[in-house]
Order: sequence, then C-alpha cells, then structure tokens
Amino acid sequence: MVVSEDLKDFVPFAPVMETVVVFPTAIEEAAALAVMVWAAFLIVNVATLAVLYVGATQVDAGIIERGALIALLNYMAQILVELIKLANLIITMTKSVACGDRIANLLKEKKEDSAEENTLTEKENRFE
Repeated sequence: MVVSEDLKDFVPFAPVMETVVVFPTAIEEAAALAVMVWAAFLIVNVATLAVLYVGATQVDAGIIERGALIALLNYMAQILVELIKLANLIITMTKSVACGDRIANLLKEKKEDSAEENTLTEKENRFE
C-alpha cells in the first residue's frame, strides 16, 4: 500500500490492503464534503425554523392562512431536495473528470511501455 507517512494513522488496515493507493487529496475531499453536508443541513433547518416563525406570526395576525404556510414549507422542501440532487450531480461529475484523467494517464503510460518493448524486440531481431 502506498501511503504517505502523515496518513499512516488514518489507515488502520495498511498491512492487509497492499494494492490500494490512498491519496492525501481523497481524505481532504472527504473531510470537506462532510463539513459541507453538515453546513447545508444546518442552513436548511434554520431556514425552515425561520419560515415557521414568520409564518406563525402572520397566521396569528390573520395575514395568511395555515394552509398557505404548509404549502410554502412543502414548496421549500421540494426545491431543497432538487438543490441537493444538483450538488450531488456536480460532485459526481467532478469525481468522474478526475477519474477520467487518471485513466488517460494510465493508458498513456501503457502505450509508452509497449512502445519501449517494441523497440527492444526490433533491436534483438536484427541480424548484422
């Protein structure tokens, strides 16, 4: 397993997983994603509480009806679900571009290796 020295504490099964490569950016990405998901849910819950508070005062004052407040909460929830789907799509696309780059680099290395093997066999097959 190829793990940098500062990450050895984060990989408990390092002796067992000899073929896995852990990149430092993957751990940083996972930590950033965890913080962003936590912050997004905090914002959603605070926004829901704010809508409920303002809506409750308006229902109490007779400005809007209870059904309108419930409809507003439902619409807000539907919009937020779609925004979460969009965020997941962006994350997936970013990861797929990075994986595509890695695959392209791997294929490029394979071509270079096979080109070196071909030149070696051509030199060996020549009779002088």
